[in-house]
Amino acid sequence: MDAFIARSANGPDPSTVLTQYFGRPVHLVYKGPRPRVIDATEAFPQLEATAKYQDMYPLLVLSEESIGPIDQEVKQRVGTQGIDESWKDGGVVIER
Repeated sequence: MDAFIARSANGPDPSTVLTQYFGRPVHLVYKGPRPRVIDATEAFPQLEATAKYQDMYPLLVLSEESIGPIDQEVKQRVGTQGIDESWKDGGVVIER
């Protein structure tokens, strides 16, 4: 497994705080350095990519406010890093 339980440099561990909040055992983990394969989607069935960021966990907190900057970043990179021109007019879509 390529993940580690998050520890606090000072103060209570995040897992302890979350366990107390949810009233059940919780371990906050972070991904290790090995890339993870990204699952293909309906929109991109031939997708062959990997992720090196803290994503792809069962719990992902996302809001309309946080998707805006991601959308802007993608649009700035159209034509580079394999980002297709169709992203200019489209937007980042969340699949559940």
